[in-house]
Amino acid sequence: MPGRAPDWALLAVGFGFIGFALAGISGIALSYLMDCYRDIIGDALVGVIFMRNIFVIVLFALTPWVEVQFLVLQYQESQYTQLKRGEPRMEQTAA
Repeated sequence: MPGRAPDWALLAVGFGFIGFALAGISGIALSYLMDCYRDIIGDALVGVIFMRNIFVIVLFALTPWVEVQFLVLQYQESQYTQLKRGEPRMEQTAA
């Protein structure tokens, strides 16, 4: 149904995939750096770990935004459903 907010389970699975991918990517990058760049491994490790932490912070910052967007879409859907049925809107019934 167009305009319908995704279920919480779908969002949880999506965030799980992102978290799993970030863990794998950082492990692969660390292995590659230790293998190929032995001369600058200290600086390279700092860079990889810094970027990994930035991505994690972004994921934590996205969670409240996703929750707010879900509530906004849920409210809009309820308003649309009421208008479609011909019922008065929530603001009109509160007065």
